Amino acid sequence: MWPFRRRRLPSDLEATYAAFLSAIESVEKAKAAVVAAVPSARYPGVPLGDALGSYDRFLAEADTRMAPWFDERLAGIWEGCDAGIVEARRVGDRLREQPSELGFESLLETVQELLDPLEPFELAEERFRSLRE
Repeated sequence: MWPFRRRRLPSDLEATYAAFLSAIESVEKAKAAVVAAVPSARYPGVPLGDALGSYDRFLAEADTRMAPWFDERLAGIWEGCDAGIVEARRVGDRLREQPSELGFESLLETVQELLDPLEPFELAEERFRSLRE
């Protein structure tokens, strides 16, 4: 028998974490949708407008999944995630209103601009890990 135990979240945070996982699932789908616009050697990439439509739809879904994981102990990190969704959607709206042909480098910069506001979700995951006992 191994002397190590798997660290677990306090029981009063388990439902909060499950709700967080639901929200981050939608965020990850949004990220994947916009990354799909980047062409590769074998894949031409989806049109940016289509990618932005999916991106916004998944972010709207994530937004509806935010409230259930609010907890005072995580308030700062939750607020960062909430603000990240608002900013990501604002950037997506701005790009949708100003459609233009983008070269590969510009497309990469645009995708990064769409992904950056969602970084607080990674910090939230780290925070949940740090709360494991």
